[in-house]
Amino acid sequence: MKVGGKGVVKAEADRARVVLGVFTENLQLENAQNENAQHMTTVIDALIRNGVLKEDIKTQTYQIQPQYDYLNGEQVFRGYRVVHEVSAEIENTSMVGAIIDEAVGAGANTVSDISFHVANPQMYYHMAINQALSDAVSKAVSVGTKMNVYVNPIPLRITEATAPITAPMPYISMQSTEAVTPVQTGMNEITAILEVEFMYSCNGRY
Repeated sequence: MKVGGKGVVKAEADRARVVLGVFTENLQLENAQNENAQHMTTVIDALIRNGVLKEDIKTQTYQIQPQYDYLNGEQVFRGYRVVHEVSAEIENTSMVGAIIDEAVGAGANTVSDISFHVANPQMYYHMAINQALSDAVSKAVSVGTKMNVYVNPIPLRITEATAPITAPMPYISMQSTEAVTPVQTGMNEITAILEVEFMYSCNGRY
């Protein structure tokens, strides 16, 4: 017989990834680029100063966008917008709010994404695998009891299915009066799904 087994392990996130950056606008493209580079250098320095490793800061987006206004149905060129965003891996999740505040104070004017994860998901996935196997064995034995047959609890075959790690949606409070932006990390769910095949017989022999 074949049965499915599922295991779910919840783990508190111990890593954070923040995408933030600077956009600048100017009639002259070169000026917009220079202003952006100056502000972005200050932002990156602030990230490093607050404990983010240089190798954990990577450019995520760099765009140059012509900007237009529409006046009396006509498109009028307004200048250029330069957008430079970086992703920063933060090892201390309790510092996420403070690091965002420092980056904003240094000139960052866009924060487009915050996500949380665990540094060692495989450890938790192995725990979920064990839970999934126990779940499958329990189901098989239960079915065997109902059918009045003997089920060998040692699996004949195990097939592993993929299951995504469910990361929590970060919560940022906009109503707090605290000096530091409060960010709630939440929990990650690591799920393992197995399809397990067992041998069974009516007389206890195979």
